[in-house]
Amino acid sequence: MSLSEASPPPGLRSRQRAERRAAIIDAAVQIIATRGLGAVTHRAVAREAKVPLAATTYYFASKEEILREALESLSRAEVERLEKLADSIADLASRDEAGLALSAALVPDSQEAPRAWLAQFEIYLEAARNPALRPAVEQRRQAFVN
Repeated sequence: MSLSEASPPPGLRSRQRAERRAAIIDAAVQIIATRGLGAVTHRAVAREAKVPLAATTYYFASKEEILREALESLSRAEVERLEKLADSIADLASRDEAGLALSAALVPDSQEAPRAWLAQFEIYLEAARNPALRPAVEQRRQAFVN
């Protein structure tokens, strides 16, 4: 077997690392939403993400780092959702149509929305107690202001 045959395709490892990090963050959000912030440990997140325990400590130095990135991930998704909503409302001809679109946007369209909301509120409460998480909350607030 030649060296070129044994080497993975370019970018494969970086994609795998990104996928593993995303799985860890998604697992943390799931745990926060279903069992609360107190249930988030490296071990619990690894189990939920179906990755080795060493992966959580390799990619994230602390629980706070996992929580910060989980909040950032939730924030990005919410900002994208609201931007799409704003774009769709801007295209509507009447105030009534815009009002209906806004009302519909408040009703979760999937099981994902309540999970994300619960996780966000849990992290906000923790940020009120833990100064290390406050920059992520401020970053989210700024995203909504802009």
